[in-house]
Amino acid sequence: MSKPAAADYYGIARIRDSLFHFLFGKAFAAVATLVTVITVIRELEVSEYAVYATLTALVIFLRLLTSFGVNSTLLRFLPDLRVVGNNRSTYALLLLGLLLRAVMYILPVALLLFWAGDALAGLLKLGDWGWILGVYLVVGFFRIMALFTAAALESLLWQKQSQYSLAAATLLRLVGVFYLIGIDDLNLATLVMLELVTETLALLFLVVSALVKWRQDPDRNAGTLTTLREDAGRYARFSGWAYLFNLTTVTHGSAPNRLIVSHMLSPAIVALFGAIDRLIQFAKQYEPVKMLMGLFRPVFNAQYRSREDYPKIMAMGDGMFRLNLVVLLLPLLPIAVAGEYVFTLITAGKYADAANLFMGFYLVLILASFMMVLELLVKAVEHTRIFVVSNLVLSASALAAWPFLDTAGLWALVVAISVGQVVAILIVVQYLAHFRFPVRIRWEQVGKICMSMLVAVAAGLVAGRAGLHPIVVIAMAMLLYAVCILKWLPFTADEQELFKQMFKKKLGKGTAQEC
Repeated sequence: MSKPAAADYYGIARIRDSLFHFLFGKAFAAVATLVTVITVIRELEVSEYAVYATLTALVIFLRLLTSFGVNSTLLRFLPDLRVVGNNRSTYALLLLGLLLRAVMYILPVALLLFWAGDALAGLLKLGDWGWILGVYLVVGFFRIMALFTAAALESLLWQKQSQYSLAAATLLRLVGVFYLIGIDDLNLATLVMLELVTETLALLFLVVSALVKWRQDPDRNAGTLTTLREDAGRYARFSGWAYLFNLTTVTHGSAPNRLIVSHMLSPAIVALFGAIDRLIQFAKQYEPVKMLMGLFRPVFNAQYRSREDYPKIMAMGDGMFRLNLVVLLLPLLPIAVAGEYVFTLITAGKYADAANLFMGFYLVLILASFMMVLELLVKAVEHTRIFVVSNLVLSASALAAWPFLDTAGLWALVVAISVGQVVAILIVVQYLAHFRFPVRIRWEQVGKICMSMLVAVAAGLVAGRAGLHPIVVIAMAMLLYAVCILKWLPFTADEQELFKQMFKKKLGKGTAQEC
């Protein structure tokens, strides 16, 4: 079969053919990651988990500070070059981006450790674990590079190379954790060393598989490097605005919140928040919008570049949000109807009273998921400067919680960030409307999803009060939620047809090959 035209590279056939590898790899990694997260929460001492939560937050924070817009630029413009068949520039931009990203992490982090390593360890209250800071920042390098490489490969629809490499490394980490438990040697030090090995392997798997894929591409030299020179100014401007966008989030998000809490509150509260936040971040990492971001970001960009069809990408974004909401509410059900039981089970009783706080932060996650949909739209139409304003609002909301942490505890963060998310969403929506890019949501369909959730929670709470076992209560609530969703079906006929096309398996001729 002949290769599809370059313009069809991000068409529905391509997406469908790469979707199996995408979903299988993500699902496998999700299960392995969840088991690893819960095992680590259960097995690490509270004091050690507090340090671990702080170190992982620091890496996320440095990932933001050292990006310099390179990540956003590659993910935005690789599809542009690929869709017009300029493969030479595509691969050159990919290589240049990876090299720049590596240098931009190594230099500032090395200087930070040299000039202020001890001071940073003291600021984060690492205590006797101060020595492990430098080691974990090396772990951070390999983790950041692996995630960046995987996202770049996703933007080229190289799903097998991206998903299976990360899945393999995730499985090795899980096996390593259970091995350490088996020899009674799982502690913070051995966990960090295990992560150093597996993150290094993840990056190695990605780079080697990408090189093999590049060598197999017979059209890898098609096109010219002239485009990179001609559009260098455009890339630089986009990168600059993207980095400014990142800087405006410097006090907003999981990592800054954990760093603030680690500095202000006791190790027990730091560990509690670390456990809640790690589960929230797991849900965020594997929620449909986040997972499909790598698959649909290039589609959004390519669709708008080739056709400037904003209504179409708006409709796609609206459907993604509702799909995301349906899936996101599902794991919230067990917490809503039997929270204490669930947290006692998954944390070995260490954080049994975390259910209400978890639900509060989960609300923040749902609001943030809508902002991710807006981000897809805004970046496709290249109006990213609005995020400077919206992110300042989000950053200010996190800072507003600071004075109330001593009295209101972690609830201060929940309330402040929730309000900030709503205000930031309204700002972006109004900005897009000003440039005649209206945000249109089918609220009646969203209402069906919310009503399904309310019915299921109400039934679960009644069953719990009747004395049924929590497992039975959870099963009943989830089954009722699924029945309500299927009966009320919060998706239009066109969206249902699109889902069928994406998941439809075509055999024999007529199936586009993954490129």
